[in-house]
Amino acid sequence: MGRQKGIEEKMRVVEEVQRERIGREVLLISVIVPVYNVAPFLKRCLDSVRSQTYPRLELLLVDDGSTDGSGKICRSYQARDPRFHYYYKDHGGVADARNFGLDRARGDYISFIDADDYVAPDYLEYLYGLVRISGRAGQSGQESSQKSNQESGQESSQESGQESNQESGQESGQESGWESGQESGQESNQESGQESGLCAAAMSMCSLCVCYSSNGRRISRGDGKREVLTGKECIRRMCYDDQVDTCVYAKLYDRALFDGIRFPRGRIFEDMAVTYRLFDRCDQVACGWQPKYYYMVREDSIVTSSYSPAKLDLLIMTDRMAAFVKGKYPDLAQAVLRRRCYARFSTLNQMSGLKGREELRIQKKMIRFLRLHSRQLLEDPALPWRDRAAMVSILLGLPFYRFVWGLYYWWQRKRRV
Repeated sequence: MGRQKGIEEKMRVVEEVQRERIGREVLLISVIVPVYNVAPFLKRCLDSVRSQTYPRLELLLVDDGSTDGSGKICRSYQARDPRFHYYYKDHGGVADARNFGLDRARGDYISFIDADDYVAPDYLEYLYGLVRISGRAGQSGQESSQKSNQESGQESSQESGQESNQESGQESGQESGWESGQESGQESNQESGQESGLCAAAMSMCSLCVCYSSNGRRISRGDGKREVLTGKECIRRMCYDDQVDTCVYAKLYDRALFDGIRFPRGRIFEDMAVTYRLFDRCDQVACGWQPKYYYMVREDSIVTSSYSPAKLDLLIMTDRMAAFVKGKYPDLAQAVLRRRCYARFSTLNQMSGLKGREELRIQKKMIRFLRLHSRQLLEDPALPWRDRAAMVSILLGLPFYRFVWGLYYWWQRKRRV
């Protein structure tokens, strides 16, 4: 408690001279905005980025083959503000658009913003201030780059689909695995050992303010506190949805973190495939739980839209994360199990009402996994109450679970009105 108060007091003192210092050592921040058919929301997003108080940034607008006039809007901003750089490419998905931006970014730091979201005017200044306060800013030095380059070499074989036989053997033949063979993407213990920390606070993050397009309600996920976490602790808290999330937006990254790391092209839920690896490369992560990023919940977004086979990517990405984390941090096995069960509950909810043969087979497989691990999960004192209720319900049968989930969903919607 005393240590936390000391950290907060230090942060307050440093913040008083933040604006003066920020003018002396101003590093370039690259903001990557993937754009695809978001014309109704795009101006709000770009206006919020254009109004940033941080003085030195470049804005990479990556048009992923839009057909609704989004490109015209992007070009108009480029014409008015030299910080905007517009790129058009054939449609390849959000992951491909982010990779496109990463390959062209010139900044010392990187941040991502989704085109249907928007940010507070001091979003970048706040994130950069967290990095400075932690003593990290301006030190993306040679040692960091050398470490990442070494890791890049280790990762190249993994990216091409070569995984550890040892880890593959641990998952094969069990109900706990979602994939088989090389598609499982499980990463080698050797890579896990190599993928170790850059210097302190190579990353900072803020909280989200969740905005519901249906009724305009906003819910802040932040409590206003600040703290410095290890990369490992970020992974643990990410697995429990304890303030730290899997999304790549609402964060600021030293560009060296992305050496050898790119988003998996052609997948959705691509954030899950990358965020834990970036955390793993950080000795420390500076966290400020002020809601500076406004996340829009739309009925037609990837997350909220109805089930499609592509939604199974959530299971694939989560299981890859689990294999990596368990290989390097065996003491986080319980945390990653919670995340794997959460992914299956989430997918099961998406499949409500589907009666096709393949859909029923997938549902049965997920239920077997949940029941197989129910005792271990229920013994976890850190398990959120919602997960506990879901697990008890599924043990009593899928119809009962559907009934309980329906009540919970009704209660959640009522809270948002």
